[in-house]
Amino acid sequence: MERSDVKRLYDRVVRDASMILSAWPAERRSLSQLLRSEKPRVRLAGGGTHLMDPGELRDMAERLPWFLHPLVKLPMVIVYRREGGVGTYTLDGDVWAARALSVLTGGAYWEEKWSLTQEEVEELLRRYKTLIFVTIRVDLSSLLAEEEV
Repeated sequence: MERSDVKRLYDRVVRDASMILSAWPAERRSLSQLLRSEKPRVRLAGGGTHLMDPGELRDMAERLPWFLHPLVKLPMVIVYRREGGVGTYTLDGDVWAARALSVLTGGAYWEEKWSLTQEEVEELLRRYKTLIFVTIRVDLSSLLAEEEV
């Protein structure tokens, strides 16, 4: 690959990544805070807001133990990454989000669920369209290493 091609590809990836990051949540709010809000929402990095469905919030609250409500921060963020030709889904959050995911996927509240299958992600998104973000993570190290040659 020629240097100009690498530069063009790098610029495009950076531009696209900036666009994706502008839709990333700039804040996360607890489930209990969002349940009390008339219009539950969070700020996005790009300056906009993301509205959350009150019905989805109530459904999640019914499925999670009451003591997790002030600890679980939403939206939950799940990162998709290809590793060795295989897609992986990983939670980008804290221990309370991992425990909530355990409960929401059929486990116990004292267990932590950091990795998810594609089927689990699809089921969570069907049920909680506005409470979960799925994003991608791209490793540019090989591209950058090639540019330095």
